[in-house]
Amino acid sequence: MPERRFDVTIRPFCKQDRPAVASLYARVFGELEMTAFLRRWDWQFHRNPASDAANCLMWVAEARGELAGFLASFPARFKLLENDAIIRLPCDLMVSTEARGRGVGEKLIRAYTTSEDLIVNALGYTPAAGRMYHRLGYREVHAERVRVRPCNLRPIIRDLLTRAHRRSGLDRFVSSVAGVSGRILNLGLWALNRATAPVCSDRFEIRQCTAADAAFDELWQRVSPAFPISAVRDSRWVQWRFLEDPCFEHALLCGFDQGGRVLGYVDVRVSIRRKLRLGRILDLFCDPGTPEVAESLIAAGIARLEAEGVDMITCLGHLPGLQRVIGKYCYLTPRRLQKPALFLWKGEPDLANVVYDTNSWHLTHADGDDGFSP
Repeated sequence: MPERRFDVTIRPFCKQDRPAVASLYARVFGELEMTAFLRRWDWQFHRNPASDAANCLMWVAEARGELAGFLASFPARFKLLENDAIIRLPCDLMVSTEARGRGVGEKLIRAYTTSEDLIVNALGYTPAAGRMYHRLGYREVHAERVRVRPCNLRPIIRDLLTRAHRRSGLDRFVSSVAGVSGRILNLGLWALNRATAPVCSDRFEIRQCTAADAAFDELWQRVSPAFPISAVRDSRWVQWRFLEDPCFEHALLCGFDQGGRVLGYVDVRVSIRRKLRLGRILDLFCDPGTPEVAESLIAAGIARLEAEGVDMITCLGHLPGLQRVIGKYCYLTPRRLQKPALFLWKGEPDLANVVYDTNSWHLTHADGDDGFSP
């Protein structure tokens, strides 16, 4: 029986490790994912608006003279209740195939948690990783699930059937069934989507913005009291997160009143996974007390994504005031589509209940890559 644990050295990342990290990323996730990772490296770790206030932290695990694991965290500016804070969010935890199950990932996470003093989170974890996080004291936070608006059922059914019969050798039969059933179901889907189509109010002007200016700072100052915990969505953050994204093309659609003041924005983008075109409502930011603004922004975002020919539109969470609006148009919440987040709060004990309360968070796709992130 192979040895389950072996000597592992955890040390800070240095520039000379970058080629080895890229090689490890390619072995763990594939060449395409590695290329995307390198494209976003400087953007995510160095160019983000919080990088001048706190450096990103990275660690590598060495075993038997080779790189066996890597963990990076990047800083983000957060409004944490009434205070501003720099919170480092972990990302890109990876362990080589040969080193899995031997305590490497746990040692990397321990290096991360002992270096922080506020809050850390775990996203997109496997069942084995979930058990590890629980051993380290993490708690589950059941965030609002991803909401879905299907647009074209044929490729969605094909994807589901193909995965269900992956090893059966029935690919041609599966494609035929998906094509016929998809055409039939799409007739009903078309009627349902027309009945649940949001309408943009003529009281607001919606147009695409290509630069974030001081108007976004004013919007953040005006609207942020509605969100107890949120990444600081000022002009620098909007410019960095949406308009300078090196991997995806975003459409930042902004709502203006008759005086030209920015009332809110919705950001959407298209990505492709398993040959499915996924339209993501990445972020919706406006006053939850103005549902007419939110509906107009959602209408503009859905119209933009439908014009792109997406198969499915997804939107993540937000606070209750925005969930009600989103839920009218993204009307499905698949139970297994979204895992709960795992949090470890290391701040003031009296605030733990507030921090672990899902309703305190402004949750969107925009604060992570594709899944839940605070």
